[in-house]
Amino acid sequence: MVRMSSAALCVLLSIACRDRPTGPGSQDGPVRIEASIGQSVLTRGDTTSLTFRLRNLGAFAVTLNFSSGCQLLPYVRDERSAAIVYPGGGGWVCTTNLSALTLAPGAELVSSVPLYAGASAPFGSPATPLVAGSYSAFAEVVSAQQQVQSAAVGFTVR
Repeated sequence: MVRMSSAALCVLLSIACRDRPTGPGSQDGPVRIEASIGQSVLTRGDTTSLTFRLRNLGAFAVTLNFSSGCQLLPYVRDERSAAIVYPGGGGWVCTTNLSALTLAPGAELVSSVPLYAGASAPFGSPATPLVAGSYSAFAEVVSAQQQVQSAAVGFTVR
């Protein structure tokens, strides 16, 4: 009886978790996120951009429904402390309105995050300042239909 209950629990858990990302780079289904960076080593005063592309690689249009206004969510993690340094505060603050995104076959949604190597970005710059260290960046999409996460892109600030 115990063996049967354990087997049933394992089956139920695998079904419940099948649409959830299992870690960096989890991408099941037709929608994928690709991450890239302009330069992987920055020295003080350098600027570059992280680029995230949410792509529909399938043959049919895909509509993703979200429980908030947030759709494609980029993150930058300090590898030394494992703290999320972008967005500020470690997490996104999203509007509470429902939103949807439809991607035709081959279509993409692109998001860029400008970065600055230094303790503070120049006045008026939208770039996120980063002190010396090792970082990784990734993006995720959490919708009712699909949850995906890009592979991490590593970079260094000197």
